[in-house]
Amino acid sequence: MFYLVRLKVSTYKQIGIKLASIVLGWNSLIQKKVEEEFFKIMAVEENEQIRKMAMTNIWVNKDNLDKVLIRLRDKCTDIRGIILRKLVG
Repeated sequence: MFYLVRLKVSTYKQIGIKLASIVLGWNSLIQKKVEEEFFKIMAVEENEQIRKMAMTNIWVNKDNLDKVLIRLRDKCTDIRGIILRKLVG
């Protein structure tokens, strides 16, 4: 799963993000690693669709709220909208 998320090919990366989003529902050490990987994607990925997919699948909680709020400065308005909907909803 981590291998797919780290690939340069966007199709495989999307599959990896979908698989990793399932793990985010678990309470375990791997869930923290997946969250870190998602935040790395949101910080360095050039492809807006990939960043948007990572932000859509991340769970917002008190532990990662500061990292989510930083993404409000994202250049993509869709991603900023997703974040605001997550914070309000």
